[in-house]
Amino acid sequence: MRELFSQASDNAKALAQLKKQLDQAPADEPGFTAYIGIVRAMGAREYFNPLKKLSAFQEGTALIEQAVAAAPGNPEIRFVRFMRQQSAPAYLSYNSSLQDDYRLMLESVDIPEHRENLGDWLPKIINVLLKSELCTAQDRQRL
Repeated sequence: MRELFSQASDNAKALAQLKKQLDQAPADEPGFTAYIGIVRAMGAREYFNPLKKLSAFQEGTALIEQAVAAAPGNPEIRFVRFMRQQSAPAYLSYNSSLQDDYRLMLESVDIPEHRENLGDWLPKIINVLLKSELCTAQDRQRL
């Protein structure tokens, strides 16, 4: 699922496969809820009608926020939100948690339990953190 997510932003086939996988996922699990949310938000690009685009984006981001509220310390969920907020158009004003998510992910890199849970996803998260405008020289040394 993680690999499909990393491909889905610029690959319609990967997005469709991810949607299909998530249709089978338990909706009451915050991790899956976050991915369902980002897929719905990303799906906004499929609509021509601006109101439908906005509705899909809002529905998706509401699910992401629901997942964060259910598991606020989960770095993977926060990564999903960070990715969505980082790529959301500025006029949608969905960027208020970038700094908080960045900090949580940065701190999670040093926590063995989080490192283990993130597994092969950890290098991707570190790469995103390093490329972020929020990354300081001190953060680069830490990573």
